[in-house]
Amino acid sequence: MDIKKIATLGLALALATSLAACGSGSSASTATDAGSSTEATATDTTASSDSGFDAVDFYYADGSFWRGSVETTEATAYGTAGGTEAMEDIAFLEDGTCTLTPCSGHEDLLTGEGTWEGDASSVTVTIDGAEIVFTAVDDNTLSANAADFGIEGFDVVTFVLY
Repeated sequence: MDIKKIATLGLALALATSLAACGSGSSASTATDAGSSTEATATDTTASSDSGFDAVDFYYADGSFWRGSVETTEATAYGTAGGTEAMEDIAFLEDGTCTLTPCSGHEDLLTGEGTWEGDASSVTVTIDGAEIVFTAVDDNTLSANAADFGIEGFDVVTFVLY
């Protein structure tokens, strides 16, 4: 390999690395043009798309919280007859901590402060040593197992950003 090809390959690699750090999707084509294998290109593209997700930006909302409700179809032990009933509020804070607070009338449910970490598809909360996994449904909705909060008779609690 001559010095010109080595310099070109080095420049292409430097460009691909800097573009990947910026989250650009073009790093895959640059790496391919530089002669990299398809397998390495697929790995680089996945890594740069994962590194572009900012969990704090997505889940934290200054002054806002996520309100968890259950869907009711008939009279419940909590007094709601159809629709939804608010059960828990959770605030994800910028510093990786969170606060879980039961809604009025549900003080018997899980409450406390803990930590959280998330990615594009889920958030894992740890409160009093217990882990609760919230699944991202869309940009404004999370779902979790109702039993993890002490909510009996329901499968899912749906959290909506307020």
